[in-house]
Amino acid sequence: MKILNIKKENEDIRKISFLGLPIYKKRIYENRSIKIKILFGLIKIITDRYFQVVNVKLLWFCLIKFVFDGINFQCYLFGKLRLLLTKPPMKYYYNIIDQLIEKYPNYKNYYLIYAGMGEVYVLSYHLKSLLNNDGFEDYIIIGNREYHKKIARLFDKNLNIVSYSSVLQMCGIPLHKLIYKNRNFIIPFSSEFGRAYQKYLETVEGANYYHGLKNVLKLGDVERCIQIDDNERILNIIKYVLNNKFIFVSPEAVSVEPTDNVFFKQICKKIKDMGFEVFLNIMDLKNYIEGTYQIYLDAEEAIQLAKYSSGIITMRSGFSECLSSLKLPMFVIYTNSTIIHQLYKKSLFTNIDKDFKKLFMQQKSSYLKKIWSLKEYPNVNKDLIFEYDYNEYQDKNVLVDEIVNKISYLTQSG
Repeated sequence: MKILNIKKENEDIRKISFLGLPIYKKRIYENRSIKIKILFGLIKIITDRYFQVVNVKLLWFCLIKFVFDGINFQCYLFGKLRLLLTKPPMKYYYNIIDQLIEKYPNYKNYYLIYAGMGEVYVLSYHLKSLLNNDGFEDYIIIGNREYHKKIARLFDKNLNIVSYSSVLQMCGIPLHKLIYKNRNFIIPFSSEFGRAYQKYLETVEGANYYHGLKNVLKLGDVERCIQIDDNERILNIIKYVLNNKFIFVSPEAVSVEPTDNVFFKQICKKIKDMGFEVFLNIMDLKNYIEGTYQIYLDAEEAIQLAKYSSGIITMRSGFSECLSSLKLPMFVIYTNSTIIHQLYKKSLFTNIDKDFKKLFMQQKSSYLKKIWSLKEYPNVNKDLIFEYDYNEYQDKNVLVDEIVNKISYLTQSG
């Protein structure tokens, strides 16, 4: 027996044991939150996907809690607020920018991106328009996540983009653009963008998220033919594993709630009964569905695989925005936003005003289906996109049959 054993079970779970006893376990969940257990779970560290909330617990008791939203920093000790820092001075942001200049010194124009997968896709699609608006020739895009670089280059391999996690700390800056040391720094998704986008939603009838992005960021119309390169690993998976026609199923999302446990199982079973294989694109193995194929893929690999499928069934997510460019039959499921329960809990202890009610209603699946519709996105085949409000169906079997029958019709007629 090893004295110290370090084991990586998969991309999301790591364990360390001492003399066979578990002393450390780290797990990354489907929403990218992280839980670390130390000393048999006696001590727990829990973070959200962006490390904006960090809890340190002894058994069930919270010892320390840090909260940072980009503007305010709070530190709680034993459940009581002990430190509050509000509105970091510009010097705080300049320190981060100095790091970026030191790391990437050969540029005059910097785009700093902290956003989801969908926003990165839209920016990569419209980058030429963005550069023309700003009058830039040389540039570098710096994203706060590694997948930002991979996704952007999948759709435009000539993009000059890198990833650097410290960019996230710029999320509270109130400016869209600043000039520092004779360099331009553009922050497309600053708090200034958030205010302008919310105003767009409130004032434009029939507002759509994609059109809101274009409007606020002043992105011009672009006609592009997207060519997604093949990947040898993906071609081998198709040849040796999925040696039949298959449907690409993506049942997870960060931005919306999951469906019940039975819904996707029923869909996968009926698809297999039609003679299709099913590739299940999941991050959390507890969502595995028996009889389907599941291989861990990065986001860009999953898109490269999906382009060979006969159709796509997916929760509405930033990932689904990328998939829409494949112009395949696509079935998109809308559920309530993941923050709706947080708002509900807050409503139990807060006086409800008109603005709060409006914010609450904007998290419901019926509203999201209107403003997030993929049919409004660029480079899509609107006739092959079918969108469903999951909560509209009391009997989920009806929705399952609608999707499966439509797949059967499209694949037979195609």
